[in-house]
Amino acid sequence: MRLSTSYKAKKQLLSGSESQLYQQLKEIGGTDMHVMPKQSLDHLIEPNINQWERNSGWESLQAQIREHVIDFVICDKEWNIICAIAYIDSNKNERVDPVVINSLDSASVPLITLYSHKDYTSDELADFIAHEVQRVL
Repeated sequence: MRLSTSYKAKKQLLSGSESQLYQQLKEIGGTDMHVMPKQSLDHLIEPNINQWERNSGWESLQAQIREHVIDFVICDKEWNIICAIAYIDSNKNERVDPVVINSLDSASVPLITLYSHKDYTSDELADFIAHEVQRVL
């Protein structure tokens, strides 16, 4: 049964400022990196317990991360995750969800928070990301 009025397509996947940041990240990465917007957290990390072990809690941990989306993910040429980027819209008083922070930290995936009210040059952005990734690793 098709519910024709239940959903509608969004006009754009990325807002104007997200699109600008995406282009900047692609420019910085060149052909050495992949930049992916709007990735579900469960595509980046998974519970570090046996999925098939009875009462392991795998399902509840998986459900926790399935609900969250990270704004950008940067990978190397071989698709190894370099870092995740949370892009905070300063106009909406957004914050990074503690589940996102804690789960990425637990999985040793560097999380970088960028703010829409700041104008980053490509060089500043590249230096900031490199510094944050090295600090975490």
